[in-house]
Amino acid sequence: MARAGAIGLLRSSHHRAAAAGLKLHAVRTPIGGALVCSPTGPGGERDALSTELPMRFVVPPDHPCLPGHFPGRPLVPGVVILDAVLAAIEAQHGTLPALRLPQVKFMQPLLPGEAADIALEHAVDAPRWRFRVQRGDTLLASGEIVAEAAP
Repeated sequence: MARAGAIGLLRSSHHRAAAAGLKLHAVRTPIGGALVCSPTGPGGERDALSTELPMRFVVPPDHPCLPGHFPGRPLVPGVVILDAVLAAIEAQHGTLPALRLPQVKFMQPLLPGEAADIALEHAVDAPRWRFRVQRGDTLLASGEIVAEAAP
């Protein structure tokens, strides 16, 4: 079943990112000192959440979401940031079923042309991800995404 709403219009993360005018690519360095791609803890035990390869995206200044959001000082809408988070998850895990967002917080704005990094932690035992979107050391957004079980 396809997701409804602005976040789920396209099923392929690469097609969705391209259609949204986003440039999404893997980042090979840690974000904010976090471990990257470490599914086990320091003693070799499996963590409840595994940290995944961060992704970087840029919303270009000519993106169609920006006119009117806001005139004279454009800001990237939260739904575009969330779409980039979903594209990062799908780039690593494939197409997802219907999703819930039990918690999302936007702390700082993202401006057009600024690069932002998406750090993901995936629950080992469930289709659940925690995410952080950062511009350098500044936290822009964070939250949790949960894939619903197929009926």
